[in-house]
Amino acid sequence: MFQDHDPQAVEAERGSPVAPATISPAAKRKRGRRRNDENLPLSSFADLMAHLATQTLNTAALPKAPNATFTTIAKPTTLQDAAFKLLGIEPMRVQ
Repeated sequence: MFQDHDPQAVEAERGSPVAPATISPAAKRKRGRRRNDENLPLSSFADLMAHLATQTLNTAALPKAPNATFTTIAKPTTLQDAAFKLLGIEPMRVQ
C-alpha cells in the first residue's frame, strides 16, 4: 500500500547498509494523502475486491415492450476503470 516506487533511490540515499531505512518522499506523500500518484484511493486487496464487486449488470425493459429486455453494464468508477486497465480487461460498454 505505502511501498516505495524506487527502492534503489532510497538505498542510494542511505549512507550505510546498517543505517536504519528511511521513508521516501513518495511513500510519505501516499501515507499523508491516502492516495497514489494517480489520485486513486489506497486500499487493501480485500477492499479493492469488494469495490470491484459493485460493478453491476443492469437488465432493463421498455414499458411498451416488457418482454424485450436488454442488459447494460454500469459505468465503472475511476478505481474500477484503473483496475480493469491493469488487468487488461475491457468491459463491454453499451451506454
